[in-house]
Amino acid sequence: MAAGGGGSALLEGESMITVASLSGLEVTAHPPILNSKALCYQIPPDVRTLFVGRTDLLERLKGLFSEETSRVSITACHGLGGVGKSWIAAYYLHEETRYTHRLWFNAESLEILETQYINLLIQLRIVSPRELDSKPRSHWVQTAREYLSLREKPTLIVFDNANAYGELERFIPERCHVLITSREIDWPGTTLRVDVMTSEDAIALVRKHLGEDPSDADVRALCETVGNLPLALTQACAYIEYCRPLVTIRDYLTRYESMKRRMLEDRRLSPGHSHQNVWITFTLTMEKMREANPHSLALLYFAGFLSPDGIPLKLLERSFNSLPERVETAEAFPSAIRPLVHYSVFRHQHRHETLTIHRVLQEVIRETLKLTPDSYHAFLRLLMKVLKAFTKMGSYRMADIRLFSPYLANLESVGKHFESCSLHRQVLEDEALTKEALEFWRSFTFAYTFFQNKEAREAVQEKISACERRLYGGETLSTQEERARAFCEANRMLLGLSFFWLRNPCRSSFFVTSEGPVKKFSLRLVSFQRASQFRECLG
Repeated sequence: MAAGGGGSALLEGESMITVASLSGLEVTAHPPILNSKALCYQIPPDVRTLFVGRTDLLERLKGLFSEETSRVSITACHGLGGVGKSWIAAYYLHEETRYTHRLWFNAESLEILETQYINLLIQLRIVSPRELDSKPRSHWVQTAREYLSLREKPTLIVFDNANAYGELERFIPERCHVLITSREIDWPGTTLRVDVMTSEDAIALVRKHLGEDPSDADVRALCETVGNLPLALTQACAYIEYCRPLVTIRDYLTRYESMKRRMLEDRRLSPGHSHQNVWITFTLTMEKMREANPHSLALLYFAGFLSPDGIPLKLLERSFNSLPERVETAEAFPSAIRPLVHYSVFRHQHRHETLTIHRVLQEVIRETLKLTPDSYHAFLRLLMKVLKAFTKMGSYRMADIRLFSPYLANLESVGKHFESCSLHRQVLEDEALTKEALEFWRSFTFAYTFFQNKEAREAVQEKISACERRLYGGETLSTQEERARAFCEANRMLLGLSFFWLRNPCRSSFFVTSEGPVKKFSLRLVSFQRASQFRECLG
């Protein structure tokens, strides 16, 4: 639902907050926006106008959270992907106005969760980005946790798509209501199983999309065919609605059964697959897009590798522009993105100019691409190049940390898929691929320097060193840095900086981590009009 670190923090209604002795830090924070008395962080779009049914679940949630937030109360909604867990959490978050403090965190990745907590501190101006490197990330997570524990007003925190309580425990404040969504079953406190919709709710959902025109028999047949699964129903209704009047519910059911037979015959789908209905409905959608606008399908393939909770439109547009066969017109990208929103593949968060996509749909996209490994690798390599361009030094100021957060989530998502595919095993065998991988991993060093994540920066350095040994033999980036610093310390700064830049034009984190006269000289150097090469290197 929400971007990993891509939302904004709003602290409203107080002229300033005094935070005393938070993990040894004493600050006076002046909130960025002051309109009402609420702290809202990364709140997903309001889904109430599209929401149908689930009355019993919502009543149970309200009853479980009836007590004041003087202590921790944890409730976990668990179930298969596509049953609507995140929508239930988003509905409850917007519907329950008694909470003055509402926060939403993407809990799929510990690293992204840490970044979101640190981002919260920065947006509340409790800490500045320049202070982050003075202490480990765990300290700042604890600082944010203690800050939230000190809040006396009713607080609701949602951890979306969490994996295990052991991972979340250190993030949970002492006084709040905690709502967790997960595919896992084992959670402390109370657990609520979220299943497919009841027949009545499923019919109501179809009516909400398609109106009163379809007959009761046709609507019931559609619901039964897709098993009353909300995600599959939404995909089917969007398809029918977009193609009306040429496609009716009966036409769609005929195409559905035909696609199901084809997928079972060519073994793209195994009988009894847990997400069988979504796979079929979404494959029908992809085939329709292939006919209508192949560029829409290309954008969909890109989205399969990106962070589901926050894909910046600018990133997707840059990816679109990297396609070799794209049509170079001003309307090309909007024309390609529009069907994806109409078909309910993407949800557009206008406030942050990001898109979200369901994780189950991403699974279908990647498995479809794997049928042609060359295409799978081609889209992944294009994304690696595009993301590398976004992490150039100078593209973002430290004050823009919340704007850069979604790019870190997407960078890590692409990195995870790159490491898990067969392409990664070829890195040290193919020189061109080794160079691409080297530049891609180097972009992580800037991103982790930007967020002061020393542990992650050191881990990625090992991958960089492996690529450098393959390309340059014994002279790795570390030895080049040592030689460059030696030149600089001997007051031969121009020679040292030139030596390093000429060999590593994208390694701007060298200057981020430099101190004293080295950093000062490098900044002075790029101010000279004739030093265009150096300015280009810094973005």
